[in-house]
Amino acid sequence: MVRAVMPECPLTFALGPHDVVLCLGPADGEVVQAVWARCTGEQTLLVCAVAHCLELPIESARVHYFFGPDPALVQHWLLTHAALYLTVRAVLVKDEAAIRAAPAAYARLEAGILEAIRLADVNAITLCSLGRATLHNVLTNLPRLGPLPGVHRLAGLGRGYPAIVLGGGPSLRPQIPDVQVRQQQALVIATDTVAQVCQAADIAPDLLCTLDPQPINAQKLGGWRDAQTPLVLTPHAPPALFTTFPGPLVLSDIGSPLTTFFGAVLPAKGHVLAQAPSVVHLAVNLAVHLGCAEIWLVGVDFCLPETPQGVGPLELSLENVESSRIVYERQPDGRTVATLPTFQTFRDVLRRTLAQHPQVRVFQTSAQALDLGVPVRGLWQGAWRAPSDGPGQGLAKVQWQQVVARVLAAPDPFAPVAFATRRGQLQQMVRQTWRQTRRLTARLDWLTSHQGAARFETTLLQVERAVAQLEADPLLPLLAPHAQHLDLYLAAPEQAAIDRLPAGDERLQRRLERALPYYQGLLEVLETARAALDAPAN
Repeated sequence: MVRAVMPECPLTFALGPHDVVLCLGPADGEVVQAVWARCTGEQTLLVCAVAHCLELPIESARVHYFFGPDPALVQHWLLTHAALYLTVRAVLVKDEAAIRAAPAAYARLEAGILEAIRLADVNAITLCSLGRATLHNVLTNLPRLGPLPGVHRLAGLGRGYPAIVLGGGPSLRPQIPDVQVRQQQALVIATDTVAQVCQAADIAPDLLCTLDPQPINAQKLGGWRDAQTPLVLTPHAPPALFTTFPGPLVLSDIGSPLTTFFGAVLPAKGHVLAQAPSVVHLAVNLAVHLGCAEIWLVGVDFCLPETPQGVGPLELSLENVESSRIVYERQPDGRTVATLPTFQTFRDVLRRTLAQHPQVRVFQTSAQALDLGVPVRGLWQGAWRAPSDGPGQGLAKVQWQQVVARVLAAPDPFAPVAFATRRGQLQQMVRQTWRQTRRLTARLDWLTSHQGAARFETTLLQVERAVAQLEADPLLPLLAPHAQHLDLYLAAPEQAAIDRLPAGDERLQRRLERALPYYQGLLEVLETARAALDAPAN
């Protein structure tokens, strides 16, 4: 995983052959040149500074520059141009003299860089671990998506109501009595993780939401009995939910190339998934989408308790988490909170999301949670605003439920014949590309089993022509988001190093060795797509 190293002296640090070095704050070219002199392998150097250097001291394809004080912009730059590199080891080297001249600006910039590193890591793991399941679910669910109402129908329906967002953190259980009392005075949005807890405690969420594609997410909602509760889900949700969940289904698009491919024959659904690495983010984004002026976070902690207190089968605590994974973060109020790098990333993304909506008042209800930069208040301390059409003790809530039921009642117009035609086109594309990729992998496998790849130059040229043809295939952009493989993702700098080798046997052999697992992985993804599309459409 990503390891950020911040040595005191920029000239005394060790580097791996494919590390990425982030040089923070160089005031002049001398510092950049000194750091670059340590990059004797195939490292990549990313230079970040608040102010522009008068000159760019090094011109190289392995050196990139970013100048500016905005942490959001540096995050965007890093995640857009260097995400592949950030998933290997990232070494952060600081020019302390330059940083002392603008400490506040550099503190913000450094925080943005570290968040980008963590987010790149989380994104890589998510894509690599869930990419194939996501692909299978999307293709399996496609025939069911057409008539479903979209989340855009819910826009603004929560104006005048506060929202209570329920997550599965350790502060949920102690606050259940307060939620039970306050639920008639607010819109309750619950994540799938807490669905069973809500049922056991007679808490009736106004909306449930689910995000991840694993079958366990369907199990979390498997015992849900209330046929009035809408479930907000995505095209990559577990297929079982589309047939077993008793309440209305509301679709939020994920904006994937596959759903875009079907956009001409599927009605637009809208989406609330911007920056949503977890289901809690989806729930908060949903509250904003509803137009709620206040959001109260319950069980949204991003921290580890001493003993298991969370909800569901993945209860995490200091007792059952490997100590090497635990990070202790000092909070502004002096507390030290035990957490995980993934949790820190989730916190950072949520803070950035909330900052984009200054019109929404957000309150954290647990003083033990990781700091979100919002006030901490108990549910009983809130200035609750009841909607104008009722006293706030049930009447207005019933009216809201009636409005939502009416809004979601009508199915979207859907042309099954047009959809079937589009699906058939995709099916044919997948079959053709699958056959082509199978031939290519067989040829690569034969080549790599022989020593001295240069002896097979003719065959190699044939392979390269096949690769070029395959990479021009219009199907690949549709599948690429689902085809990530961790070892390949982490080895992107290594691939760049191979490309810089001089022509010869070593370069040819290493190119073949790197190409084979990539196309084998692509073949596996194509097989997943083919199996899903060949199954009877339902």
